[in-house]
Amino acid sequence: MMGEMIIPRELLFLLFVLCYYIAVVSGAFLIKSFWTKRSMSYRVIYFLLMIAAYSLIRFFTDDGEHVSFVLCMYGIPALVGAFLTVRLIAKEYGDTRVGPESVKECVDRLPTGICCYFEGGQVKLVNELMSRLCIELTGERLSDGEWFDRSLKELSIAEEDDTVLVRMGDGKYYSFRKQTADLDGRPLKEIIATDVTREYRLTAELKEKEEQVAALNVRLKELSEESLKTAIEKEVLAAKVRVHDDLGRVILLARRCLNLKTDDNFLSLEKTAEEVRKQAILMLSESPDEWRRDYGYVFRTAKQLGMKLKVQGRIPQGERSRRLAVSALNCAILNSARHAGADQINVKCEKVRDEATGTEFYEMSISDNVNFQVEKVEEKGGLKSLRNELEAEGGSLIIRVGQGVALYARMPAD
Repeated sequence: MMGEMIIPRELLFLLFVLCYYIAVVSGAFLIKSFWTKRSMSYRVIYFLLMIAAYSLIRFFTDDGEHVSFVLCMYGIPALVGAFLTVRLIAKEYGDTRVGPESVKECVDRLPTGICCYFEGGQVKLVNELMSRLCIELTGERLSDGEWFDRSLKELSIAEEDDTVLVRMGDGKYYSFRKQTADLDGRPLKEIIATDVTREYRLTAELKEKEEQVAALNVRLKELSEESLKTAIEKEVLAAKVRVHDDLGRVILLARRCLNLKTDDNFLSLEKTAEEVRKQAILMLSESPDEWRRDYGYVFRTAKQLGMKLKVQGRIPQGERSRRLAVSALNCAILNSARHAGADQINVKCEKVRDEATGTEFYEMSISDNVNFQVEKVEEKGGLKSLRNELEAEGGSLIIRVGQGVALYARMPAD
């Protein structure tokens, strides 16, 4: 019969120690994960399991064998674990215990400055930020609350109710608000300091923009008044042009009829007088310019004055350009009939583009067929009014003399 296999006691002991460490670590993890509701240190759990295991081992090795080895393997770690556990418990207790020092530490970490004092200036509480602000502003430590309150009012750049605004040396702005509380039946005064640098700068920017807007409003009002004045001047100018053209037209027709001295011409004069009366009614109507914006008015005027109107090119059809073209044609027809005795007006018109600005213009040349040399034309009356009207709309007028008179009018297209 084969002898029984004997496993050395030391080997069994080493296997037991290995299993023991695995069990301790696994047990600590399981207890922390599934059993504890509060956060518990692994070292605390390790210590408790170590004590239990140490007791069991001492029970099984009570015969005294291997006691020194067991003490080395388990006693020393147990003592170290006990020391660390006691230290951890003390630290956790100190962290969770609320006392005066904890309150002071919490107050010092606040982003606002706090100073509490009783009547007479006795300081009850002041945090680090308020102490630093006091030193920066006054150069002294905060030991008297009422003195500090008076100093803030002297250094303030703005004050409203119980709040003062102070500018610090580094360019920051702090708001110091004063209020009163009650502590055990005694009035306790509080000063709260808040960094309002961002708010102050935003307010300053807003105020600056409001001033800019106010200045723009004043400028817009001035421009509106100038625009109204310009509009009135344009209306007056247009009225002058109408009066000048119509009176000149009537006078020329009357002179022509009187010079011929025939019955037909007197009848023509009567018709002309009737037409002038109708035109006067139109001039007093709500839209005095409507009857003058049609080229038919120009051709009728030329026909009544015994003149032919020869046109080359496409004449302007836009509202503004047509009005300017009619004014230029009327001025040329009346001046040619009155001063040169011409019987034909030649008109050339083309649309051009300004390459520099990309703006389109109409260029109109108006000339008569007189047979004598003209040395000079005095620019007044109708010619002056025509130039003012064209330039007011962004156009121009050039007058050339020689074999007769030629007008070169440039007007913006629309």
